[in-house]
Amino acid sequence: MTPARQSPARPTDLLKFGAVANGPASSTTATSAALNAFGKWARAESAEGRAVHVTVPPGVYHFDQTVATDCFKGISTLVFDAHGATFLQTSPTGFPWPVGCDTVLYRNIVNPMIRAAKKGDTRVVVATPADLRHYAPGEIVMIAGEDIQFGGYPPNFYRFDFVRIRAVDPRSGVLTFDAPLSHDYRPDFASYPAQNKWGGSRVYKLDRNGFTWDIDHSFLGLTCRHAGTAHSNYILAMGRKVTFRDCDTPGFAESVCEEFLAERCVERVHSEPDKLVKRSVRRGGRLLAGIGMQSASVDQVSLEDCRIALLGIGGKSLHVSNCDIARMGFYGALGFNDETIFENCRIAQAQYCYPFMPTGSRYNRVDGTNVTYANGVFTVRKNDVSGLEQGGGLANWNMLPGQPLSFCRGRPGDATQNGSHVAGDLGAGVVLSVVDRPGAILIRTTLKSAGVPAWSSGQVFVKRRNAPVFRNCTGAEPVRLAAEAARAGKDFGAYFRYLLTAKTIAQGPVLEGRTGRLVRLYANVIKPMTGTPGAVLTLGEMSAYRASTMASPAHFQIDIDLTLAGKRDFTVAALRGGMGRDRVIYDGRPQPRLPADLWCDNGMPNLFCTGAPFTKNPAAAPVIELIFEFDVGMLARRTVIGRG
Repeated sequence: MTPARQSPARPTDLLKFGAVANGPASSTTATSAALNAFGKWARAESAEGRAVHVTVPPGVYHFDQTVATDCFKGISTLVFDAHGATFLQTSPTGFPWPVGCDTVLYRNIVNPMIRAAKKGDTRVVVATPADLRHYAPGEIVMIAGEDIQFGGYPPNFYRFDFVRIRAVDPRSGVLTFDAPLSHDYRPDFASYPAQNKWGGSRVYKLDRNGFTWDIDHSFLGLTCRHAGTAHSNYILAMGRKVTFRDCDTPGFAESVCEEFLAERCVERVHSEPDKLVKRSVRRGGRLLAGIGMQSASVDQVSLEDCRIALLGIGGKSLHVSNCDIARMGFYGALGFNDETIFENCRIAQAQYCYPFMPTGSRYNRVDGTNVTYANGVFTVRKNDVSGLEQGGGLANWNMLPGQPLSFCRGRPGDATQNGSHVAGDLGAGVVLSVVDRPGAILIRTTLKSAGVPAWSSGQVFVKRRNAPVFRNCTGAEPVRLAAEAARAGKDFGAYFRYLLTAKTIAQGPVLEGRTGRLVRLYANVIKPMTGTPGAVLTLGEMSAYRASTMASPAHFQIDIDLTLAGKRDFTVAALRGGMGRDRVIYDGRPQPRLPADLWCDNGMPNLFCTGAPFTKNPAAAPVIELIFEFDVGMLARRTVIGRG
């Protein structure tokens, strides 16, 4: 099919094809037929290289998406101008709006396996050259590999590229394309189970049933929803480029899409960029139920000038700017978050800001049967369909090349150690490779121990890269603390600045998530106590607890004793879990370096105050600045795999 690059001679009108405006529900058949008649005409225009522009007069239109399911397919360039028009989808099983292409990867005749390819290559070699008879120069295909979910559709590939074919050689098996690959690809990427269609690295055909994936579709001023029911499922946006402007919709699930834009749109149902998306942008929209990013197979998401009811952080790269966010949480159950940046945002509620997020609890345990460990290699048997294939997989381990990890200490259910998700500071390393074998997945690491350390529970803590940056943001306590780190020029997870006031101490703020080794601790008085003539606040003894030996790691506690002239002494204490065995005493001045075995393993501590004379008089309270600085090294600053 010839790509449409020319402008249409003049816009056409949907009414010319028999659409019925402001008709009864029984007009569904006529409008559905009109959409199909329009589609047949538009495909002929597109085949001649002409773009298609259709206008829809204001009014209410009933249609059946299951009848008109192909009406927009095969049209290379489409502008659908529907300002003032409302489409009511009458089928109880259909999507609220037709999709623009027919891509279904698992229905392809074949998805050829390729041999190893490097980032920057413009050719691949397929393992079975005869498979290339299904491909032709000019069409766009997807090169993809490293499925990390082992279940669901679309597949959750961590690495994927959309490329246009330049040449096909069925004799040698060489496929040449126009743009260089942005990833390395290997034939031994893990596959589970053996019949999984997504193992290794493959070439995936995107055109299907004569309908091209290479589309540029724009929908303007459209209102659509299901007729007679509450808003339910969202619009599936699929194809090379899909745009919605000034639309009122149930919501969107962009999928197998190179470029998606929703500008000044209302999304009434929870939306989700759902895998194999290169770039997704929402600008000036109202997301009334929220949006969640949970898949690794979404390269970049931008939210600009939006009002968002609920934001779930995930995906590879998320940029949020000038947005009002009612509530924020962390998704990423099926993905890895390399970069999250908030700029000029107002965030009303955020329970936690995780410097790191732990793995799930299903398959990150070395049980000696399903998962074994020896000399730096984890062997995960392919014997648990319900656990590994259905929503588990490598995403539950969070193990990709470059991913930092360590063994956990404590025993499951041991409350003093916060269960088994408390990482030890021994046995840390990174993943070297994830390799497929007929009956198992091998995860090779740099861990030095020959077996599971005696002090470990046998579980593995993986440092997911999920450290959001907050620039000039306002909001809840965790957001404020993270913003303080950004203003100090530090990475979140490496720096925390607490302003201790009567209110702060009463709330007992806590920041969850793995941080790192504490290297600097100090306190300043930035506002003296007021209301008491001659009162002077003096920083006294500062102390920290540590474990006596790292064979038995423990949490730590910070104490700061302060003296108010004419008032009783009081202590501000910050602790997390059980105390260590040794007490290291400081004088309250900045410390250049703390002992090498002093850690904050599970986030910033709860804060409380004993003997404080100002708890009932907050206005008179002094303000104390308590600063923790951490050396998180590779654990926080390492980028696992670059963008794209």
